[in-house]
Amino acid sequence: MNREIFEQYVSNLWLFICICLSEIIIIIWTWFFKNSQLVKDITNNPKLNTISRAFEIIQLDDYYPHLIVGIIWIFILLGLVLYSFKERKYGGTLIYILFIIVFWLIFWDPILTSFLIIGSLGTAAMYSFNN
Repeated sequence: MNREIFEQYVSNLWLFICICLSEIIIIIWTWFFKNSQLVKDITNNPKLNTISRAFEIIQLDDYYPHLIVGIIWIFILLGLVLYSFKERKYGGTLIYILFIIVFWLIFWDPILTSFLIIGSLGTAAMYSFNN
């Protein structure tokens, strides 16, 4: 495929290649964390309830780098979706939306789930102190 034809649908070829490589690397990195023995031991432990699992997972050394990189990556992809849509590059828009969906499926459990559980508990605790 010719570069000019490709750039009619996706804004920039080199940006697209960098985004594809970054997506693959981040997904593999997150997948290895998610399937590490420590995370499996925590999520498969029948003695722990959901909140206890969340507290155990956020205490892992690699949790916060994965959380921060994942949230930044989601915002980068959302920005690319908006930029592609604004530039009327609908092929790129669909590809970046697909990247978001695939990454979200990998990133959601246990990384983001633990963050949301702890955040909800913290918010509930702050509201309870006001009353």
